[in-house]
Amino acid sequence: MADGELAYRIEALNLVGLRSLLVALIVSSLGRKADGDTLLAMPDERALCALHSAATVFLLERPGAYRKSNVKLRQEDGSLLRPPPWSEVPALMAAFFVELERIWTEGDALDVAVYALWRITWIHPFRDGNGRTAFAFAYGCLCLKLGALLPQTETVLDQMLADPAQCNGPLGAADASVQGDAERTPDLTALKRFYDQLLLRQIQAAEGQAVAP
Repeated sequence: MADGELAYRIEALNLVGLRSLLVALIVSSLGRKADGDTLLAMPDERALCALHSAATVFLLERPGAYRKSNVKLRQEDGSLLRPPPWSEVPALMAAFFVELERIWTEGDALDVAVYALWRITWIHPFRDGNGRTAFAFAYGCLCLKLGALLPQTETVLDQMLADPAQCNGPLGAADASVQGDAERTPDLTALKRFYDQLLLRQIQAAEGQAVAP
């Protein structure tokens, strides 16, 4: 719906809304927990699509909706990456939420966040805006699994949005570990280490400590 300089301006404005919506999601879930819900629920498909809509409104004709066409992504080395066909997206996303629920129960906050981050970017369920949406959803998973809205100073989300390219290496390592096979178990070691470094940077910034470059 927009391109060029106009698209960049709208994208920047949408990121403000994306951050606000994510905080609202976290605060809302924490509020329900405080009111007596026995379990703090993980973010669901509705939350994911709402975050995508916030990130891409006025940029896509169908913000918040799964793609209806195949896509090809140009990588840094010039090669093409082909995410799963669009017809497989609904089933893959359904399986993603089942696995995410298992990790939510059995794993820690970093396990939940990095799996969500990798799997959403791997499936590439939306026409565009997958990175921004995955960054936000993963950070929401992190906060809710920890049971707190983390200090809003140089957040993991802010760091990733400021330099999305820094995620390419760890995400690429996870992609390579499955070799395009949706049934393989990914090796998320590098991605978890990377995410942990961003989280440490956020904590240090919140405490007013010197942040390592």
